[in-house]
Amino acid sequence: MFLLKYLEVKENEKEVLNIDFIGNRQVNDSQIFSTLILGENGTGKSFLLKTIADVFIYISKAQIYKRKPKFKYPKFCVKYSIDGNEYYIKKESGRDIFCWKNEDEIALDEIELPKKVLAVSFMVNDKFRFVKPGEDIGSVYKYLGVRKSTNSTYTSSVMQNVFYSVVHMMKTQTIEELEKVLTVLHFDSNVEISFKIESSNSELKAKKGNCIKKCKIDCNNPDYIKIGKILEELEQAISPLDDKEKNKCNIAFYKNGRCIQFEDCSSGEKHMIFAFTGVLSSIEPKSIILIDEPEISLHPEWQIQYVSLLKKIFKKYDGCHFILASHSHYLVSDLESSTSSIISFKKSEMDENPIVEVLPYETYAWSAENIIYNVFGLRTARNYYFESDLRELLTIVQDIEDNTDKIEDAKKLVEKLRKFVFNSEDPLCVVIEQSAEILEKCTQKD
Repeated sequence: MFLLKYLEVKENEKEVLNIDFIGNRQVNDSQIFSTLILGENGTGKSFLLKTIADVFIYISKAQIYKRKPKFKYPKFCVKYSIDGNEYYIKKESGRDIFCWKNEDEIALDEIELPKKVLAVSFMVNDKFRFVKPGEDIGSVYKYLGVRKSTNSTYTSSVMQNVFYSVVHMMKTQTIEELEKVLTVLHFDSNVEISFKIESSNSELKAKKGNCIKKCKIDCNNPDYIKIGKILEELEQAISPLDDKEKNKCNIAFYKNGRCIQFEDCSSGEKHMIFAFTGVLSSIEPKSIILIDEPEISLHPEWQIQYVSLLKKIFKKYDGCHFILASHSHYLVSDLESSTSSIISFKKSEMDENPIVEVLPYETYAWSAENIIYNVFGLRTARNYYFESDLRELLTIVQDIEDNTDKIEDAKKLVEKLRKFVFNSEDPLCVVIEQSAEILEKCTQKD
């Protein structure tokens, strides 16, 4: 099992990141582990995912080349475990790298890395490192986003990526895994690929319809002999085509027996198919998968199922660590503490770096209200949990003489509720500050 435990990054002795991914929880190492990064915009969630990928790219390249590669920050240290062995890697100024395995210092080339570092995003402006064709960045990293260059994307690139991901699953005989994704999206188990074939027959060339080869595959019961023949034709057909002609490669799905072209799917369906086929075509056991904003375009039902679907689809790829950056409270309600952790990013008034906290409680099956209030720290109109805390504080304060043993609990409630005061004109401000004064007087009496 691969499990990322800790990452620290420094620049000129100033801390840029200091993240504990696990906290004190006991991890079930027989299942896939997920970490959900939560926080408002601008707190650095995407930056964290990018930095994780960059750290492993750096270590991978450093193992291959005698001359150490460049890294943006002069210092970092990362801790992770693989199959019960704990690795600790520390980069000092001057590109010196020190490595330990189970507290014994070892050489850099003895370090075991995750099998793959997969960067997944459906955003056109994601922060992950884009890999140019032929670029050598080590052996572990793969970009699974929608960009086709460092700063651009095309509408056809999403479909092309899905097409080649499915073709890869055909080659590796793992197309059955796609059926789980299609079931969640309420599609049939069939997928159809089509591509242009060159013909020496002038009459066939004139009839454009006859130049398109189609292959329908039942993901539930694939015929790999038939698929093998199609792959041979596909290899011959694609090699002479230029990039513009390769756009004629296409993929379609079925719903209630009706064929639906990928371009006609909803944005949410496209996102789910794009993300999961990309990971399915690239994942190996003991990998780390970084997913930025998985909730984009997804219906709440799919958001609620997202994490459990990840663990269901990739169950056979044991020992992977999925790290997701999200704003969605629906994802939070599907997390169990033995196989998941939640990290909160909050803006700091004192520092440009966020306040980072591993949330200590289990949120599995919590209501939306509970999550919005206790995890995201948002006060909404008539939030039951907000009102419950306020009611408890007032109950203690009103009978303070009989509740002296609850003064410390009441003080904690005051500090918690102060975060939800909108402004000085908010009536809640008066209630909280008067309660605080009463509690302070009682403390001074004691």
